[in-house]
Amino acid sequence: MKALRDRDFIATILGHFSIDLLNSQVSLILAVLSVPLALSNSQIGLVGMAYTFANSLTQPLFGWWADRFGSRFLAVSGPLWMGTIFALAIVSPGYFPLVLMVLAALGSAAYHPQGTGHATEAGERYAGVGATAAALFFMAGQGAFSIGPIVGGQILDRVGLYGMLAICAVPIVGGLVQWAYFHPVTVVEAHPAPAAHSPTKSQFSEVGKVALAFFVLAVFLRSWAQFGIIYYVPRFLADAGKSSVFYGNVLSAFMLATAAGGVLGGALADRIGEVPVLFFSLVLGALPTGAFPWAGGTAMLLLIAASAGLFLGAGHTLIVVIAQRLVPGKRATASGLALGFMFASGGAGMFFSGILADRVGLATVLQGQGVLVLVSAGAVLAWRALR
Repeated sequence: MKALRDRDFIATILGHFSIDLLNSQVSLILAVLSVPLALSNSQIGLVGMAYTFANSLTQPLFGWWADRFGSRFLAVSGPLWMGTIFALAIVSPGYFPLVLMVLAALGSAAYHPQGTGHATEAGERYAGVGATAAALFFMAGQGAFSIGPIVGGQILDRVGLYGMLAICAVPIVGGLVQWAYFHPVTVVEAHPAPAAHSPTKSQFSEVGKVALAFFVLAVFLRSWAQFGIIYYVPRFLADAGKSSVFYGNVLSAFMLATAAGGVLGGALADRIGEVPVLFFSLVLGALPTGAFPWAGGTAMLLLIAASAGLFLGAGHTLIVVIAQRLVPGKRATASGLALGFMFASGGAGMFFSGILADRVGLATVLQGQGVLVLVSAGAVLAWRALR
């Protein structure tokens, strides 16, 4: 793939890895802080939602900035901000770490839209494989998510919370890499020619509100289920007496499979289309997503985590690419809108799951996430039929 010889594209991928390596530690840190701070499931969900909202609702603004003024400033400052503020959170007493973690999320929000837009543009410029290039970009982040809990679990178990400062240094280095190597050429996309399978402005106007609502519903339910796994499976296993190393490994298996699913989904989408791949990945992912409380042993738990990650991960890139096709000429803005909604809706759903878990039990909530994914697949089918 020719884009892999592009210095800016490689720098973008490395920056994404550094950002999400730190993002992957949030649920582990909350699990550790929940003991001395006596946090309930709903309180963990509230902090997770606040972090997610800070990392999502601002992404459309940062995407607009990148389309309007260029992406270099955000590519450099995002990782530097995140690493520095997160380090301050680690060494702060009391409830201050929770507040600072939320503020640190703005660095991630600044990086993602411009990075996604640049990655897709690079793939289409070199070989017309925008979905594959975007999938590689997301693979870097999801790969960081996959190894992050393993590394973080070992650090927490052997060194303690202050050991996480080593991971805070990674995005700082990532920001310096962007400063040294990321010098993108501004690409004007004001009036691009629509692809054969892309909707024109007039075609997009014919998509009814009901059809669009089904697509939004599908994205919301999928994100809710995925965030529920990331934030509550570690808590579920911690309540069962498992160590931070154990649930870190389980979460890493989920995220590693998510990364693989994203690349596979992007490659298939460039051949058969985004919507069919999105639909079938959700149908196949429903059962493993809701099966975490049923696992009878370590091997089964890892298999369930890998299966859920593989199928849920396939849809991540596709949702962003679909959004980019619906808003031609503004890749960073469209990416910010799509990623922002995925993160925000997942965070809101996760908070609701925490409230439910305090009432009906965490195992019941985790089982119900499989139903969310199945309904999400039905919403995709309805959207395709109505659009």
